[in-house]
Amino acid sequence: MAVEQHDKDYGERTITRVIVLFGALIGIGVFIIPNVEYGPKISTAGCVLIAIWSAILVAGVIWGTRVQRRYNCPKCGTGLPMSRTEAATKHQHRFHCKTCDIVWTTDVYDGD
Repeated sequence: MAVEQHDKDYGERTITRVIVLFGALIGIGVFIIPNVEYGPKISTAGCVLIAIWSAILVAGVIWGTRVQRRYNCPKCGTGLPMSRTEAATKHQHRFHCKTCDIVWTTDVYDGD
């Protein structure tokens, strides 16, 4: 039977990752957008820069949602998939390390 242990820092790490990711993506835009305008119209190069920035934003959002689901066991460092959410656990993010036989609980719930 797996032992449950609590990882109280998971939520804070996840929020920090997401804020840093979105800050970096917006920061890229801060440097791109002012260079786009050329007189009253947007230049062709500006349109290309905006398209590239938009693609980077979309890729960043997709990557950011995957980062939220990534977890390494604090004890052995093994990468763990998220356990299937259950109503009994109020859809809490939980990760089972089969190597250590520990279920890591996080106090982060789907819908938070």
